[in-house]
Amino acid sequence: MVAISDAIALIQKQTGYGSVEISVHDGRVTQIERREKVRFESKTNQLKK
Repeated sequence: MVAISDAIALIQKQTGYGSVEISVHDGRVTQIERREKVRFESKTNQLKK
């Protein structure tokens, strides 16, 4: 079984931009969700290069 602190550290390393949500039920961590944002440059910015 993975330790919660190890799981959070791994998510932190793997996520560039986004958020982490930790769900707790009866004082225990029951779920960890990761939402990652991927940003793209606009087409006009790409044409200027």
